[in-house]
Amino acid sequence: MAPLTGYSGPFEYFADLFLKEEVSLHLSIESFQLSVETYWGSWTEHVLGWWKHKDDANVLFLTYEDLKENLPSQIRLIAKFVGKSLTEETMERIAKQCTFNEMKKNASAYWMMTRDGELPNYLRRGQIGGWKDYFTPELTARFESEVLSKLEGTGLQFGSGQ
Repeated sequence: MAPLTGYSGPFEYFADLFLKEEVSLHLSIESFQLSVETYWGSWTEHVLGWWKHKDDANVLFLTYEDLKENLPSQIRLIAKFVGKSLTEETMERIAKQCTFNEMKKNASAYWMMTRDGELPNYLRRGQIGGWKDYFTPELTARFESEVLSKLEGTGLQFGSGQ
């Protein structure tokens, strides 16, 4: 199993904490960067709290999957949201600079420092559904029953990488 960003413990242990919503802010930022229990509450509480406002004029709800599947369209959506018009040339330049490969070439510009001053490499593969590489069938079943079940009836999909 590939190591997680800055986390040296067993993935199964982290996944168990994640599913129980017992991941501390310290563990989530420094060990995995996928926070379940944060200043904002659990991951589902945090995301669903914003999802309620998805139709508000001052909220733009984007997903990684949408960005990966059609970056130019999402860039246009962001530009429209912030009231900017883009030429096709500008949009194409932004789209190129925002691809995973371009970001990986200049990884030092895209970083998050941990409390101990480390700069973890959190630009992994840049693919949708990479979580499947780390989850056992048992963890997948728990994730579906304990996390995804909380999204049922909300209209929010976890993503096409399921």
